[in-house]
Amino acid sequence: MKNEFKQEYEKLRKIAEDEAAERREAAYQAEPELKRIAEERRSVIFQMGLISAASGDPAAAREKALSEIQRLNKLEEDILLKLGYEKDHLEPRYRCSMCSDTGFLGNVIQKPCSCYLKRLSARDFASSNLNSGESFENFDLNIFKDLRQRSLMKNAKALCEQYANGLPDSTETKNLLLMGKTGLGKTYLVNCIAHRAFQRNVHVIKLTGYNLIGRVLKSIREGTNIEDVMNVPVLCIDDLGTEPMMTNITREYIFSILNERLNAGLNTVVATNLSYDDILDRYEERVFSRLISLRYCKVLMLEGEDVRLSVK
Repeated sequence: MKNEFKQEYEKLRKIAEDEAAERREAAYQAEPELKRIAEERRSVIFQMGLISAASGDPAAAREKALSEIQRLNKLEEDILLKLGYEKDHLEPRYRCSMCSDTGFLGNVIQKPCSCYLKRLSARDFASSNLNSGESFENFDLNIFKDLRQRSLMKNAKALCEQYANGLPDSTETKNLLLMGKTGLGKTYLVNCIAHRAFQRNVHVIKLTGYNLIGRVLKSIREGTNIEDVMNVPVLCIDDLGTEPMMTNITREYIFSILNERLNAGLNTVVATNLSYDDILDRYEERVFSRLISLRYCKVLMLEGEDVRLSVK
C-alpha cells in the first residue's frame, strides 16, 4: 500500500475505533450489565482457545463456546435495543464495511478493496492535470467551421465515446491511436476518454510522452519500477514523440510498456502528431507494430484545420 494511503487508512480506523470506545463507555455507564456481558464473552473466547488445544474433542468444545457467544451476543443486542440503540451500537463504524478501513480484502491472499482503488484513481486523475471541462458532454462540434471536418470529428467523438464506455473490459481492441497534425483535437479527445473512465470508476493515468520518459528516468535513478504505468487499467499517453530520444531507454521502455500492457489485456490510448513514416523512423519496427497493427489497435486519423486558431 502507498505510504500516504496507509497513513490515511490508519487514521480512519483509529477514528472509528476511538468513537466506538466512547460509545461503549457511555453504554456501560447507562447499563453496567453490558460491560459484564463483554467481559464474559472475552473470557469465553479465551477459554475456547485453551480448550480447543487441550480437549480430546476440540470440535465439540468449539461448538459449545460458539453457542455461548451467540447467547451473549443476543443478550447484548436485546439490552441495546431496549436502551434505544442500534444492535451494532458498540461496534466500530468504519467508512468501508467491506475492508473495515484497511484498504484490502482477504487474509492470506489479499487484494485491494474498491475503496482503495477509488482513492488511487482519484489521486492519479488529479495529478494528470486534466481540464475537468474537457469531456464528451462539453464537446462542441460547432467550433469546426468546415463541414467535412465537423463530420469527421462527429464520427471521431462517437468512436472515442464508444471506446471509453467499454472500458476496461468490453473494448474490441485494447489500444486506440489518435493521429493528425497539431490543433485537431487529439488531446481534447484523450482527456474526454480519461474523464469518462474516471466517471465510471475505472483507474486511469494520463501522461505526455515527455512525462512518461521522465518517470522512466526517475525509476532508473531510484532503482524502482514503473508498476503503476505497467498495471493501470487505462493508460493515456498524449503527445507521443515529444519525449527525448535516449539511447537504450526511449525505444526500449516504450516498447516494453506497450507490449506488457497488451499481453496483460490492458487499455492504452496514444495521441501523436507523428505520421506513419515518422513513427517507424523514430521508434522502429517493434514499437510501430504495437501502435499501428489492426490486431492490437484501432487507429483514428484526424484531418482538417487547426481549430485552436479559429477559436482565439
